[in-house]
Amino acid sequence: MLKKKYIRGTLKVLSFAVCFAAIFLLLQPVFVPKNESSVIVNQFYDLAEEDLDVLFLGASQMFCSVNAQKLTEEYGISAFDFGTSGQVLPTTCWYLREALQETNPDVVMVELCEFFDPICENGLSEEQEGQQSSWSFNPMRLSMQKLRFLYDFFDGDLAKTAEYGFPLLKYHTRWNAIQKTDFHTTSIWDMTINRGFLVRDGVEPVTIAYTGGPDGEEREIPKHTEEAIAEIAETCHRGGVQLIFFKTPVSDWTRTDARIVK
Repeated sequence: MLKKKYIRGTLKVLSFAVCFAAIFLLLQPVFVPKNESSVIVNQFYDLAEEDLDVLFLGASQMFCSVNAQKLTEEYGISAFDFGTSGQVLPTTCWYLREALQETNPDVVMVELCEFFDPICENGLSEEQEGQQSSWSFNPMRLSMQKLRFLYDFFDGDLAKTAEYGFPLLKYHTRWNAIQKTDFHTTSIWDMTINRGFLVRDGVEPVTIAYTGGPDGEEREIPKHTEEAIAEIAETCHRGGVQLIFFKTPVSDWTRTDARIVK
């Protein structure tokens, strides 16, 4: 009799846990805000294991500059821009590992605009954490690899690993801001993003800041950046993928940024 009660009690607890987990996972994508980065990530997963010729990785400078749609449709080079706004190189390394589980590109090209980003050297401020969460962490599917990355990224902080791994914990109070567009991924961004490339047709004047410091000035490579570069190279080597680093020009690019000296 006691054994039957124990079994029934265990089954009730398990049933509750399964129902809670199912409801939690169904609500999570509704509560999490949508942006251009989430559309790009969703488009990548929709590739359905397409074999790519070239995969581009990096921050917004990359997916606003590299026209993967044109490469694919006009030149027959199957390409995709797998980037997110503000993506720092440790996050790029995680995106590479995730991508290689879904597709098998011949070439991986990594954009280096965030090479000297202070996030990699000094940790994240509260504002930067929010940006990384919204742009890079939230869109990616839940997996053990995602949780391991977050655990390492936040130096073993279990609370932050849970919060950014299960973003409903962060956005559960957003219930009064939910709109129709939160129930599906279709948005204004879907009409301007194709194969990860974000079409921007606006034109505005800028002040070119390509001046920098005096000739010969050196900058130390942040430790986290150096480690990420080494891991990206090793991951590509193990996967038999050709790796190319490149830099897209931007208006605030300086001579110091252009000269990567160790």
